[in-house]
Amino acid sequence: MSTDPLLVQMASDQPIRPVDAIRHVPRAARHAIETPLRFRRSGTAQWQDGTTRNISGSGILFAADALSAVDEPIEFTFALPGRGAAHVIGVGRIVRVVPAADSTSPYLAAACIESYRLEPQSAAATL
Repeated sequence: MSTDPLLVQMASDQPIRPVDAIRHVPRAARHAIETPLRFRRSGTAQWQDGTTRNISGSGILFAADALSAVDEPIEFTFALPGRGAAHVIGVGRIVRVVPAADSTSPYLAAACIESYRLEPQSAAATL
């Protein structure tokens, strides 16, 4: 009869540290940037307005009046702040939608960024 290694560890005087067995993947640094955002379901023509709340290399959190469904593919565009800054044009997927705590927009949506490109501000005016 074999002994369960976890029970042996629990019976020993060594502390159990399950975190040691899990590889830690740090989250991408988030930047609190509030700027107007336009988004739409992929393949549709109608753009919705929103406002970014924070941005990272892997995702965006934004406030919006329109509700998006989790796992819904979206296209988005927003200007990075700053003189001569670029415009971000990308695609992603909604990963979370929650009611917003403030009264400016009813929803907060989080989207993972699947791909994006940077365009000069002048090129983005045609979207």
